[in-house]
Amino acid sequence: MKINFFLLFLLSINLQNYIIKSEIVFVFEQFRNGLYKFIPLGHTKESQSINLKKVDKQITSASMRSFYLLGLYIREKYQNIINKKITSKNLYIYSKELDIHVLTAQSQLLGMFPLEEGIILNKIEIDLAFPQTSIPLEAQKEIDFLGNLSVPKSIKPFALRYFSDDEKQNLLSINNECPRLTKIKEQNIESEEFQTIMKKFLNKHGNELANMFNLYNKTLINDYNYLSIVIDHYLSYYKNKYFLEKEENLNRNKLSKEKLDILFNDCIKFKNYSYVLAEATKDISIISMSATLKKIVKYMEERIAYDQKYDETSPELNEDKTPKFLMYSNNGLSVYYLQVFLREAFDVVLKYPFFSSNQFIELHRKDGIDYKDLKEEDYHIEYYFNGEMLLNVSFIDFKNKINELEWSSRKINNFCKHKDANILDHMFYFSLSATVFIILISIIRTKKAAERLKNLTEDKF
Repeated sequence: MKINFFLLFLLSINLQNYIIKSEIVFVFEQFRNGLYKFIPLGHTKESQSINLKKVDKQITSASMRSFYLLGLYIREKYQNIINKKITSKNLYIYSKELDIHVLTAQSQLLGMFPLEEGIILNKIEIDLAFPQTSIPLEAQKEIDFLGNLSVPKSIKPFALRYFSDDEKQNLLSINNECPRLTKIKEQNIESEEFQTIMKKFLNKHGNELANMFNLYNKTLINDYNYLSIVIDHYLSYYKNKYFLEKEENLNRNKLSKEKLDILFNDCIKFKNYSYVLAEATKDISIISMSATLKKIVKYMEERIAYDQKYDETSPELNEDKTPKFLMYSNNGLSVYYLQVFLREAFDVVLKYPFFSSNQFIELHRKDGIDYKDLKEEDYHIEYYFNGEMLLNVSFIDFKNKINELEWSSRKINNFCKHKDANILDHMFYFSLSATVFIILISIIRTKKAAERLKNLTEDKF
C-alpha cells in the first residue's frame, strides 16, 4: 500500500513538472449562453404560441454575474496571455446575433479586463440606464451599489464579430443553414429508438409539465420541438427557483420538492438523449464543427510560426498580431457538437452542457527551448470542460485527427446544396469537362499524327 502511495506521489510530481514546463500560447473558448430570464407562457392559445416561439430571450442577472466571475478566472488562469496587452488583433470574439449571446460574452469580458471604475452618469443618464434583464425590485440592490457609476468596472473595448453569411454556411451550429441536415435530424427524431425514449419520458412527466405551464393544448407536448422548448422553460424555472418555490404553485401542481428534483434530473437525461440520438450525432457534429476546428488549427499553426521566428531584439516581431484567444459565444447544442467531434477523434467523455457551461482548447509550448529550435512536436493540446481536463494530446496528433475527420467547405456545400456551391460545381465540372475534352482531342490528334507518319514512312520505303 505504501509503495502505491509513493508511486502516486512520484507521478503527481512528474505531472506538476510537466505542467510547469509548458506555457499556454493559444486558447479557444466555446461557451453556451447564460440562463434565460423566464417568460411566463400565459394562459391563452395566442400568448403561449407567441412566447414558446420567442427566440431572443433575455439573460438573467445571476448568469451575467456567473460569466463575470468566469472572466476573472480566465484572467488569472491565462495571465501570460491576457496581461501582455492583448488587443483586438489577437483576441477574436464571435457571437450569435442575439442579445442573450452578446450579453454573455460581454459579461465575461467585464471580468477579463477590469481596468478602471465606470464613467460617471448624470441624473438623466441614471434614470435611463435601467438594467434590461431585471425588474425594479430585483435590480434595486445593484442600482444602490453602483450609485452614479455606469458599471462596477469598465472593459477594454474589443470588436465583437458576427458570423458572415459565408461563414454561416460552414458553421451550421449558428443557424439552420442546411435543409438536408434538418431532414436528417427529423429522421433521427422519428426513429423508433428515439420515439421509444420520448414516449417513456412523456408517460412519466408529460402531464406534470403540461399542468405546470397551463398548456392550452396538452397534446402539443407530444411533438419533440414543442416538448424541447417546454423543457427549456422548466430548466430555467428550476434554476431560478422563484416560480417553483411559491407554495400555491406547488399545491396546484401537486409536486413536492423531491418530485421536482426527479423531474429536473429526468429532463437533463432526456435532453442528453436528444443531443446524442437526434441533434448531435457523429455526422451532424463533424459537419457542424469542421470549419471551426479547421480555423482553430490554422490559428495554432500561426502561433507556432510566430514562436519559431521570434526575436527579442526585433521590434517588428515583438509586435504580436497573431491570434492568441478565440472566444465563441453560442448555445448548448454547439457545445455538444465540439464534444461529439472530440469523442470521435479521441474518445473524449461527453458531459451535459448545463447553462453557463464552457470549454477550453489550449495550445501549450514546452519551456526551456530556444525559439529558433522549436518544432511542432514541442507543442501539445489540453481540452477542459467546466474546469475538468478531458484530453491531453500532442499538437501533431490533434491536427492530423482533425484533418482526417473534418469535411471541406466544398463537401459541406455540396451536401447542403448551397446556391454558391452549385456555381462552384458548374465551374468545377465545366473545368473538368474542358480538361477531359482537351486531353481527348490531344490523344486523337497524336494518334492521327502517328498514323500519318507511319504512312509516310511506308511510302518512302
